[in-house]
Amino acid sequence: MKVATPRVMMNLRLCIVGLLLVDMSATPAFAQDYVIMGAAAGSSTVTGFPNIEDGFGSFSAYDRSFTGGVRVALGDVDGDGWVDLITAAGPGGGPHVKVFKHGVAELLASFYAYSPSFTGGVFVAAGDVDGDGRADIITGAGAGGGPHVNVFSGKDLSVLASFYAYNPAFTGGVHVAAGDINGDGHADIITGAGPGGGPHVNVFSGKDLSVLANFFAYAPVFNGGVFVASGDFDADGLADIVTGAGPGGGPHVRILSGANLSQLASFYAYDPAFTGGVSVGVWYNWFFPERPDRPQLITGAGPGGGPHVQIFSPDLKYLNHSFYAFVPSFTGGVFVASLPGISAAIRIRSVANATFTVGAPGTFQATAAGGAGSVTFTERGALPPGVTFTQVAENAALLAGTPGAGTAGIYSLSVTATDGNGRSDTQDFTLVVR
Repeated sequence: MKVATPRVMMNLRLCIVGLLLVDMSATPAFAQDYVIMGAAAGSSTVTGFPNIEDGFGSFSAYDRSFTGGVRVALGDVDGDGWVDLITAAGPGGGPHVKVFKHGVAELLASFYAYSPSFTGGVFVAAGDVDGDGRADIITGAGAGGGPHVNVFSGKDLSVLASFYAYNPAFTGGVHVAAGDINGDGHADIITGAGPGGGPHVNVFSGKDLSVLANFFAYAPVFNGGVFVASGDFDADGLADIVTGAGPGGGPHVRILSGANLSQLASFYAYDPAFTGGVSVGVWYNWFFPERPDRPQLITGAGPGGGPHVQIFSPDLKYLNHSFYAFVPSFTGGVFVASLPGISAAIRIRSVANATFTVGAPGTFQATAAGGAGSVTFTERGALPPGVTFTQVAENAALLAGTPGAGTAGIYSLSVTATDGNGRSDTQDFTLVVR
């Protein structure tokens, strides 16, 4: 597959956003559709790119004097239906992870992923590993530590899993990502070896840590490491694996089928002569004119190039956006965050109850995420006269109407969402009419 490969220092197609020099005392609000980026080195600045021009600004996730960089991820940690921002300190700082609540400056969590004395930095990802509807926090130790992966519950930060992705004697660190590769409703853990090891990618089952896949993303002799991300690019309902070559190699991006590891795409995101590596992420732009559940690939140039970020269309045929995350003179590299996408397993995401009032119009929207193809909603159980249940979108149905006189009471219903492959999720639902 051929994709346009503009140079790292190309002219901006859109605009420079989130200048590195912005000084903010609190975390700015960010929306569901923001691309989030962190400085790979030289700063602890986090910035965002919106698809609506209301600005994001920048902020320092850690002390402004810290120059080890910051790794970023996105996930609905608190289970409110909106993505939260997760940051992890780079080399030189303690293995400090923070979680910021969506839309506000509130700090949801702050903890050390490893021993506080470890200063090799932390890589971070998010995905619903335990299947409880919240994003869990996945960390990988940076260079200097063993390839140690921890998984922390989004609910209470308890340790769900702790293991070495490669030989414990390997000290190059480990990159992490999450995606439901096998369609069992649990985010699987994708790891890429850090510099010093071959470009080795492993996929571990989120359910039982069994190895689902094991391969070299590039020539085994390449020892620059490999970045990883995940998204369903071939629309088969299973997450695919995205790799980006680490420093020392060209900015080579590959996308491999989660179903059988066949190659879906292979191209250079920047000038092939650039050897700073390329970080990779996945974005789901809910306002994109094509299907909003299709992933868009994000790439960030590694150290040595301009802070160049690109966002490719879901079919990878053209660039949707191309811009600098920080001031053009910044050469520390860019980390791009992945926005968790549609899970392979379909799930009803809306709450399981609603309250209407006799004689007053009421509405409640049932929503689902995941699956393949269009979602069909069905409802079982007697509704009060004047209230109907109607499909209103590909992934939503509306309970609406005005309950008539004498209909007050509790109605026990059952709502089922079924995807195009026949997989379904059923929710016991309670409608209270006052």
